[in-house]
This record gives sequence, C-alpha cells and structure tokens, in this order.
Amino acid sequence: MPDKTLKEDNHHSDKFNIILSKLILESIFPYQFICSDKPDLQDIKNNIGFEVTQANNKEIESLWVKYRNEENEKKKEKLKEVIYKKSNNTAKFDDILLTQYHKYNWNTPTEVFVSKLDKLQKNYKVFNSNNLIIIYEGFIALPGYLENLLKSFIVEQTSFSKKFDTVVIASNQVYIFKLNQMNIENIHLDIDKFRIDANNIIKGEN
Repeated sequence: MPDKTLKEDNHHSDKFNIILSKLILESIFPYQFICSDKPDLQDIKNNIGFEVTQANNKEIESLWVKYRNEENEKKKEKLKEVIYKKSNNTAKFDDILLTQYHKYNWNTPTEVFVSKLDKLQKNYKVFNSNNLIIIYEGFIALPGYLENLLKSFIVEQTSFSKKFDTVVIASNQVYIFKLNQMNIENIHLDIDKFRIDANNIIKGEN
C-alpha cells in the first residue's frame, strides 16, 4: 500500500512549490496568478498560464519539507540522517534550506520540459501564452550550458502543436528562457526569502 504520510508530504511539497513559484513569478512579471490546476498558475485577465514542476526526487523533496518545518531538534536530526542516507550522503544543510545535488535520480531540465510538453498536448487548459517553471535545487549554470539548454528546448518542441513560450528555472538564481525570442535572462532574487514566505503562507492556511 502507498505510504499515506509520504503521499500527504508530496501534496505539501507540490503546494509549497506552487506558492513559491507564484511569489517568484509575480516578482518578475506584471501578472497576478491564481492557484489552479492544469496549469497550476493562471492569470485569466492576461491569458497566461504557468505549469509548476520540480526536477528533483519527490521522496527526498517531501523529507526536505518535513525537515524545514520541524521545530523539534531531535526529530529534525533524525530527518537529516534519513535524507543523508537516501541521498547517498550528498545532501548539504544550512540554517534555511537543504541544497540537493544530482546524485539521487534528478531529471535534467530537458527531460522535465519534454514530460510537461507532452502533457500540454492532452488535457491542459491552453492560454495565449503557455509557460513552465521548474523548481531546480542546486542548478548549476556552467559556461555554455544555458545556451545549449535554450537550443534543446526549442528543438524538442518543434514537432508539437502546442508549445511553451517561456521556461523559468528557479534555483538560487532565476533563469528565464524566452523560446520565441531565443534569449535568456538571469535575475538575482532572494529565493530564500520567498521560501520562508511560502512556508509561512502554508502554515497560515493550516
């Protein structure tokens, strides 16, 4: 049987990522999004949709959410031990967030992009502008990688009738890939503050 607690944690993780994405996007673009489904964020007035997804392992992401929210220090240390084991001892902690690395079954941005692009063709509400934001902890933009990633996104969606206009990768920085204009913007934001704000919003709803 599925682990009910893990399922609830995954839901919490998904909700956190949606709220985090909403805060990030509204700080960048002049839009006001509502949380919905297929896609997750919608601005009806401006006819814009953003699907929210993440590149990292769901189980570890769920444990990370529990770790971040846990106030009991002993329980927090136990969670840290579990995360270390499940991440093959590659996880790194600090006071605010867990920075995750690629060694535990991460999907590449292109793999995530293609997966969501395929779903866009089926049962998603289509807007004038359809977009994707990927929460990607520990994303590293090596020299030349962003340009290759932009090309990859463009090539991958050539055979699809419904396409994404913009892909946003949110890590310690925010990278905006404008596929129609074929350009990339790099924006420095205080992502940790947005994480804290998103966490407080969820706590306030519970």
